[in-house]
Amino acid sequence: MKKSNKAAADFQAYYELFKSILKNEKESESPFEEVDDKYLRIDFVHYGSPKYQNGGWVQMNARTYIQPVGSEKKYYMVGTNNMPIAPDKHCYKCKGDILIYSLFFPKLPSDVTHIDIIENKRLKNAFNLYNVSLETIQNTIIPVLI
Repeated sequence: MKKSNKAAADFQAYYELFKSILKNEKESESPFEEVDDKYLRIDFVHYGSPKYQNGGWVQMNARTYIQPVGSEKKYYMVGTNNMPIAPDKHCYKCKGDILIYSLFFPKLPSDVTHIDIIENKRLKNAFNLYNVSLETIQNTIIPVLI
């Protein structure tokens, strides 16, 4: 199997697992039952870096925000699921290890179609994604390749 096909298959397998976990949470008496009604949840998959023998580490800045494209209004992150907030870190066990996580933000006005997701504009290795379609957010897990 080619490397890109294996990565796609791995991603699909983790995506299915992630969806089943969320489905099971919603069927239980989970405190997250109504989270989609109150917040914008954005799901991501991040891979341990091939640059480091153990895959390195990852964390999220507490001041991460989303911003509708063309607007100055910022909506700051209100929580995470499975992603540590700095100074805490998630340390990978090996290269290519996978972390699936969610970031939660306040709900956006209904006319917003595209957003920027900003961890820190000043840092070179910060997690910043621009012009992300809300349709993409609602239909997939966003792969993060930093």
